[in-house]
Amino acid sequence: MKRVLALTVGWLCACGRLSFSQVASDAGADTASSVDAVSQWSSATDWPAPRRSSMVVFDEARGELLVHGGVPVGMTSAVGETYAFDGAAWHLRTATGPALQNAALGYSVIDNLTVLAGGFVFDEQIRSNETWHWNGTNWSAGVARDRLHRGSSFGYDRDANVLLYIQGADSAAAGTTTLWAGGTWGNDATMSKNFESIQAWDPNLRRMISFSGLGALPLDRMESRIAAELTWTQMLPPSKPPGRRAPGMATDFARNEIIVFGGQTNEATRLADTWIWNGANWRQVFPLQLPDSYGKLVWDSTKQRVLMFVETSADESHSELWTWTGTNWQQLPRC
Repeated sequence: MKRVLALTVGWLCACGRLSFSQVASDAGADTASSVDAVSQWSSATDWPAPRRSSMVVFDEARGELLVHGGVPVGMTSAVGETYAFDGAAWHLRTATGPALQNAALGYSVIDNLTVLAGGFVFDEQIRSNETWHWNGTNWSAGVARDRLHRGSSFGYDRDANVLLYIQGADSAAAGTTTLWAGGTWGNDATMSKNFESIQAWDPNLRRMISFSGLGALPLDRMESRIAAELTWTQMLPPSKPPGRRAPGMATDFARNEIIVFGGQTNEATRLADTWIWNGANWRQVFPLQLPDSYGKLVWDSTKQRVLMFVETSADESHSELWTWTGTNWQQLPRC
């Protein structure tokens, strides 16, 4: 008669918590039937539920990755939840924030403030012209502004110490850049009419880089802006990633590079490629591990790493958190 042993295995997951899983083995069989403990999800009450069109930023003042809003899988309305990952665990900070999707979320280093602007209220089919500020505990209303739209993006210019807001879709002003600093909106600058373009700070060229988007101009368009100028200048590097909309993009300050992952084509085909910008040219890298769905990238200034939040897996069963090692994507266990 075969004997079945059930063992409880413990391991320290990447979040810093001790997690447990049962491993079953058949002592009488030639090969043991077991459950890989490392691959099992541990209990995570506050882990964000899978969702669409959420906003992500790293709150440097509090050392937390913030995930706000979006539309949870199975729902038709945006929610006002704000989740924070503090490097050890997820926490639901509030469930009563601005209920928005596809808004712009950015962090102002000089103001020590997280700023939320524009977006879309799905159930009411209306666009928001509101600005909100996050102090680590609560959201408070800022100065509203016309022409805030969904599909917009924030990027922080570390020389000018301002947030740059690139207008998104559904507007004759799509692509217009507006400055935000000190709690107020400033002057506009013009750029290409790209919907859902993204931004990151180039530490080598010391300028903002805008890439891709969806619009009348090519999807692979790349532009830059320096602090002393109000206009964007098209860049023509020797090579660049294929065009896409809504990719993940962040500055890897540990390696002085910008990393781009995923996104989708005009035909809504999902992409899962990884590209690196070194200030002079792009190169594609081929990690051994990849998420099965595209994600949103931020720079974790506390642990000096790029984090990617995948708001929903391809089967829409869960969200995920990954980190970039410089050569590979590594998934952080759910704990």
